[in-house]
Amino acid sequence: MIDSTNQDFEELLFEQAMSYIQHIADCLALVPRFIQEYQDTSTSEYQQTAEQISRLESECDLENRKLSALIATASNEDIQTTLTHSSLSSGQLIELIQQLDEIANSAEQFARRLVVVDLSLPKGYLGGLKRLATYAKDAMSPLQAVFTRFIRVFCLHENLIDVEHEVTKIRQIEKQSDLIRDEQIASLYSAQAGPETLVFGMDLLTALDSVTDNIEDVTDRLCYISGDQQWIEIEPEVDQEFLDGVVGSDR
Repeated sequence: MIDSTNQDFEELLFEQAMSYIQHIADCLALVPRFIQEYQDTSTSEYQQTAEQISRLESECDLENRKLSALIATASNEDIQTTLTHSSLSSGQLIELIQQLDEIANSAEQFARRLVVVDLSLPKGYLGGLKRLATYAKDAMSPLQAVFTRFIRVFCLHENLIDVEHEVTKIRQIEKQSDLIRDEQIASLYSAQAGPETLVFGMDLLTALDSVTDNIEDVTDRLCYISGDQQWIEIEPEVDQEFLDGVVGSDR
């Protein structure tokens, strides 16, 4: 059992939760650079960046275990007082934390797969991968804001805050990511890529697309356990002006 006052527990929970989400954001931030370095075949810097991604993912695993253990071993008084003004259980909070880890996991899996590819990929394909990675990185920013506000409600006893703007951003980015993924699939076929290139190209797209999918899945869970079911059904039109600002010159 944790030997602490409830205030100590809540402060530690907030501190560890913020460290955890920041590690995940840092991991994703490296992926566009990694692809750019891979594209520049005159250097091997991409291998070092891949190692950084892997190291950060391992740190995310450690943060995940520490945070989950903090909640799982908390005294009934600590956890019940923290969650008293909600219907959220400690089990649901741990499940959310575990699901967040899938974001960093999928980023690392993509990097590992690209490192071992030794194929001539169609022109523009790597540029498409970088666009997808940039969308994933920028979707992480509003998710980080939503998660931070969510944790602040429980640890700092703030009132529930409207995060519909951030949720809408995530959904817009995910929609556009799907469009880019489909464009890249079409490019593989139109380039008449060989069977091996086609298989690896599709595998890389699936691995990278899963990063943004996992971000949206976490968003859905946050909305669901917050009790605001209507967020899950938001299906906005793609805001091209917003997306242009997100990607900018990376297109």
